[in-house]
Amino acid sequence: MLELYKGTAFDVYYVLNGAALLILAFVMRRSSAFTRATAGWGIAAGVLMTIPSSAGMIGLIFALASLVPWAVFLVLITRRFFKMTG
Repeated sequence: MLELYKGTAFDVYYVLNGAALLILAFVMRRSSAFTRATAGWGIAAGVLMTIPSSAGMIGLIFALASLVPWAVFLVLITRRFFKMTG
C-alpha cells in the first residue's frame, strides 16, 4: 500500500496547515495580546510543518520534531485565552 500511495491531497493539506500556522504566528508576533515567545513557538512549529510527514525519513523527523513546539504553542495560547476570558 505504501508503494502505491501518492499522497497529493495529504501533502497539500499538511503544507497548507503549516503555512496557516506561520501566518497566524507572524500576526500574533505583531499583536500585543500575545508574547513574542508564544509566536516564536508557533513559527518553529510552522517551519517544521512545511515538509510533509510522507516525504521519507526527513519528513518523518520533521513531523515528529514539530510536535514539541506545537504542544508548547498550544499550552501558551490556551493559558492566554483563559486569562483573557476570566
